[in-house]
Amino acid sequence: MSEIYFVVKSLIITIVLILCLQVRVAGDTIENYANNWVHSSSAGEYLTRVAEGASLALKNGFKKANELVMGATIDRKILPDTAKAGRLNFELKPSQPAAPTVSEEEE
Repeated sequence: MSEIYFVVKSLIITIVLILCLQVRVAGDTIENYANNWVHSSSAGEYLTRVAEGASLALKNGFKKANELVMGATIDRKILPDTAKAGRLNFELKPSQPAAPTVSEEEE
């Protein structure tokens, strides 16, 4: 029951907040004032730089993880087809078709 109370309470708070942001002051809504302030402040520039850095870190992290799994290094190019799949030393082969079941053989 407490979960439903939390959802209802959050919904009510959200509706009240949205209604308050729609109040017009000097011909413009509070929401527009807040939006203009965020776009004109220097905090937005710093947050943009942080987001770009985080994006670059994630990109480099995934690239490094992929190289670790596939066995490639920064100096080598694409692995030859005859090489085994990465440092895990297993070969990638297509799966075999499933054997027919008893009901398929009777038909």
